[in-house]
Amino acid sequence: MLEKRKRRVKFIILTVLCVVLAGVSVAEGILYLQTRRNYDYLQSQKTEIKQKYKVANSQLKEKDDKITQLEQDVEDLKQQVQTLQQTQTEAVQQNEEAQAVESQTEITQEEGMLSPSSGNSAFLDVQLRVGEAISDDEIINIDKYFTSSVIERGDEIFNRINGKSYRDNDDIALEDLRYLTIPYYNFEQQMMLGEMIVNKDIEEDVRSIFKELFNNKYEIKSMRLIDDYWHVGCDGNIADNNSIEDNNTSCFCYRKATGGESISNHGYGRAIDINPQQNPYVENGQNTHRNADEYVNNRYVGEPHVIVASDEDICYSIFTKHGFTWGGNWTNPIDYQHFEKAVAY
Repeated sequence: MLEKRKRRVKFIILTVLCVVLAGVSVAEGILYLQTRRNYDYLQSQKTEIKQKYKVANSQLKEKDDKITQLEQDVEDLKQQVQTLQQTQTEAVQQNEEAQAVESQTEITQEEGMLSPSSGNSAFLDVQLRVGEAISDDEIINIDKYFTSSVIERGDEIFNRINGKSYRDNDDIALEDLRYLTIPYYNFEQQMMLGEMIVNKDIEEDVRSIFKELFNNKYEIKSMRLIDDYWHVGCDGNIADNNSIEDNNTSCFCYRKATGGESISNHGYGRAIDINPQQNPYVENGQNTHRNADEYVNNRYVGEPHVIVASDEDICYSIFTKHGFTWGGNWTNPIDYQHFEKAVAY
């Protein structure tokens, strides 16, 4: 009886142990599943957070780039504002200087001629500028437009030519040059006001020559300083080429002679080129300016604007009368446009 009770107790204990073990197993299974679910959830949260971080980091970088670009734009705008302010300041200064020059321009009468203090300035009585037409009713006072003035450092003409047709050198001093205004008839027979810089030694000759040409209504296409044909990277020969292409009559330009190493007589203000299209520079029978091809061989008295060695040619006869020699009489090259009055040694 006792043995039987012991077996029953053992059975009950084993049953309880089995139930407990089963409960533990179930609990462990439930705990594992919960833990796994939590782990998977955390992993998904981690992945989502990483993705959000990447997006946020990308957006932050875009914002940083935009801020950098905006900062650069602000700097550019500041620079533009400074440039505009500087330009405005320079414009105000130039305007003040122009007004000062104009207010200081003195009209003086010397042999019926007006001498401006800065050559390109308008004459105060008629406000006429170089390159403008002279009205017919001014013909009775035409002498006043034949002017001569000294070029002074810092004045309007000096600022136009400095570093271009003129630069300090050992051959020709600024004090040896004169700025002239010269009336002439253009190819349409309009009276125009031209300009020229010449050596002071031939100043009177040049004024007399062009007065006589004017009185004979001799036609000149254009008469501007060669500096108006100066561009970035230019030298004297290139500017001379540009002037020739425009058929411009000119004198002074400190440069070497074409094809040589010595200073041209233009560099001394002692040579004048007249209507270079109709009177080309020809070397070995060749002309470098296509606009002048038809004038290389067709040269005879009476051809409009063509200069020939004849007393019937007004331009040739007047220049040679004043002691100038003509490049058209040279052998090679032949320079039909060129008149010079060199220093007699």
